[in-house]
Amino acid sequence: NVAEAEQAVRACRYAPAGARSFGPARAGGALGPGYYPDANTQIACIPMIETVEALQNLDAILDVPGIDAVYVGPADLSISLGLAPGVDNDHQSFVDAIDAILAGTAKRGIAAYLACVSFMDAQLGLVLDALDREDRWKDTIVVFLGDNGHHFGDHGGLWRKNTLFEESLRVPLIIASPGQPQPGVSTPALA
Repeated sequence: NVAEAEQAVRACRYAPAGARSFGPARAGGALGPGYYPDANTQIACIPMIETVEALQNLDAILDVPGIDAVYVGPADLSISLGLAPGVDNDHQSFVDAIDAILAGTAKRGIAAYLACVSFMDAQLGLVLDALDREDRWKDTIVVFLGDNGHHFGDHGGLWRKNTLFEESLRVPLIIASPGQPQPGVSTPALA
């Protein structure tokens, strides 16, 4: 809700823009003595939009000054909509929710991070379809890559992506370019 979004912004910013505690030993040691003067411009406040209540208050939340981006947790959003949890969902209520979030963030120039594989796949499809429709393949190079892999309970129950196990290091890298000598060839590694 709006009050929580305002609290989040205050918690992320130092006075006078917020109420964040400074902790000079930690900040100075980790980020150097020049951290404080520009800190409020470098800190991103990214609330989660993953409940029906947040969707009902979406415009008001996105209008809170200091919101830099939003994160959509697809499993929790699905549950809140009465759907089965998962990282992707093609149910119309979920699709409508994602569309509303994207429209709201685009209108305000706010980034939206969607942890949804099928959504990203659909967006890539739109780009590729446009390249076909506009006959732009002859002068366009497309590079698609992910940020990094994620563990889903493997290696003894890891649920994060900050490890050196192969699953979190190997990411998709797809390159399509005019005159590519061997399209469709995959490699287990880059030399």
